[in-house]
Amino acid sequence: MASWRILLSDLAEFGVSYSLPPESLGDYGAFAIRTHEQFPGSIEHPDGGAVMVFANACTHMGCVLVEDGVRDQDIVSYARDSQGTPARLTLGPCPCHATSYDLSKSGLVTLGPASQDLPQMLLGIEGGELVATAVGAVDPRVEMWPA
Repeated sequence: MASWRILLSDLAEFGVSYSLPPESLGDYGAFAIRTHEQFPGSIEHPDGGAVMVFANACTHMGCVLVEDGVRDQDIVSYARDSQGTPARLTLGPCPCHATSYDLSKSGLVTLGPASQDLPQMLLGIEGGELVATAVGAVDPRVEMWPA
């Protein structure tokens, strides 16, 4: 399984998606987001809130979801319940074909042509680093159109 490390101090802002380099995760890399709430697959951030990491490629045709080096607040949105608490965290639409994913439900496809959920990374913390491990195919083209 491919894994890599991210300094927790690099994930400072809440509600912002951080593009992470491909390195050992194929052509796409991943993206991380720090939230105020715990969602399935998230891990507690030592300075408060939680962190989640997903593959950075739409499962429809592999388009990059979070551009390299961009701290993009527009692609991630929170839906709030009647008390104002974030109840749903959505990523999208994909810039290519408008697929959206529910990150609060482990990357579930909510809209668009993609038929597979967004792969989520297994997380752990060692020292001051977040360790993200790919647990499935991180290149959607391999999974959807095997050679």
